[in-house]
Amino acid sequence: MSATDKNAPVEPVVKASNMPGGYNCVLDAPEKGYPFLYVNDQFCRILGWTREEIAREFDDCFTNMLHPDDMEQGLKYHHDDASFDPESDDRVFRMRGKDGWRWVAGTANRVVVDGVPCVQGVISDIDRFMNAAQAASKAKTDFLFNMSHDIRTPMNAIVGFTDLLEQHLDDREAALGYLQKIKSSNAFLLSLINNVLEMARIESGQEHLDESPVNVGDFFAPMMPLFQEQMARKGVTLDWTIQVEHMDVFVDETKIREVLLNLLSNAEKYTPAGGRVTLTLTELPGQQEGTVLFKTVVEDTGIGMSAEFLECIFDEFSRERTSTESRVIGTGLGMPIVKRLVDLMHGTIQVESELGAGTKITLLVPHRVAESAPRRDGGQQGRTLEEFAGTRVLLAEDNDLNAEIALTFLGDAGLLVERVADGIACVDAVEHSDEGYDVILMDVQMPQMDGYKATQAIRRIPDRAKAGVPIVAMTANAFDEDRERALEMGMDAHVPKPIDLDVLAQALAQVLGR
Repeated sequence: MSATDKNAPVEPVVKASNMPGGYNCVLDAPEKGYPFLYVNDQFCRILGWTREEIAREFDDCFTNMLHPDDMEQGLKYHHDDASFDPESDDRVFRMRGKDGWRWVAGTANRVVVDGVPCVQGVISDIDRFMNAAQAASKAKTDFLFNMSHDIRTPMNAIVGFTDLLEQHLDDREAALGYLQKIKSSNAFLLSLINNVLEMARIESGQEHLDESPVNVGDFFAPMMPLFQEQMARKGVTLDWTIQVEHMDVFVDETKIREVLLNLLSNAEKYTPAGGRVTLTLTELPGQQEGTVLFKTVVEDTGIGMSAEFLECIFDEFSRERTSTESRVIGTGLGMPIVKRLVDLMHGTIQVESELGAGTKITLLVPHRVAESAPRRDGGQQGRTLEEFAGTRVLLAEDNDLNAEIALTFLGDAGLLVERVADGIACVDAVEHSDEGYDVILMDVQMPQMDGYKATQAIRRIPDRAKAGVPIVAMTANAFDEDRERALEMGMDAHVPKPIDLDVLAQALAQVLGR
């Protein structure tokens, strides 16, 4: 009975027809090579043959498609009388594909159809899985290779310039130059670490949208002048325009800011002196009532990219040229993160570029229209620690190096700081302090008692003045959910490590009401 015979019985092979790589063949005809009753479309696709070709080239027989060396393996479950039941048995063997021998995994059940023993089986394409596994292994190797290079490059600079600084402490001009290079390498290393962690979070499905009403003007106001000044120092002109009707929309501000910072930073890095970068935001109608589509175009006159590179621009660690070749430092993770964040926001991103002719990136992101967004007080921008001289601070920090850094910065600014090394000591200090503290800077991960539990214990102190002391989480737990959890645990603000003194000063202004 041919696999192509339209008069072949349907019922016995319905189950196999729904299986990947499914087939049925007669079991009690080994001398005939186990003739096929049926092969489904996936079976044909795996091996590359049509049903007609299987009938013509192999006489419609399972055995004729097996590799001679794998005959016993491929037919073992056909001969095993003990497996004359629905239990499955896995085998790996080679079958003749149109492009050569292909490794497949076979699973078969012995069934009886109208009193005739038959095999109802499935094959899976092992070659495809092996290729996928090899590609994944290569991606892992490439990832580790790039990570090793990109981490060691700034670390080498930090170690080397630290040694040079130690040798040239008496030469103030040289020492300042070394310090600047160390700070630059620190910033790049931190950016790399943040990008790797961000990519891991996105791929693990931990990222989610956290939207709130935002005024578009307030969002761009602090960011664009900083980029204008930064690019101007390089001799690059930045122009930006906003042409939207609905200024108040729901936005995940952190994620959209990260996207735009990546795009503008890339435009700056790859645009030489004398070039121009433009950002234009316009509004298009939304697909649903109460929504709008914001179109952001970032265009530069920089070095551009080849058509070949554009095909893989969103792959991890992809770069047109290495930082060694281009003299432009980059992690190769910025654009993959941008793509995943844009996907998370249900938007699209399109990149147009040509070598030597610049790059144009078009971003389309939908937003719900907000009735109004709280306007921001620009007065808290540019705060300094010196404004809080005389403030009584309790620093809860178990790491001695981190504590030394914080004590020095705060002390030099005139703040009065006392340090404890764990949560229990922090609670005890608050309870037994005569003068009390104006604010607590609380690490989260500490021995004895962590910062969350310490905060909750402080909030339960009977003395309401002590229980209500402002608490700022100052921690390496730096993601959005870490900030949210800190607030849920009773803290008043969240400052991520490494500490940015401007951010810390702004947090102090917030919790102290200044």
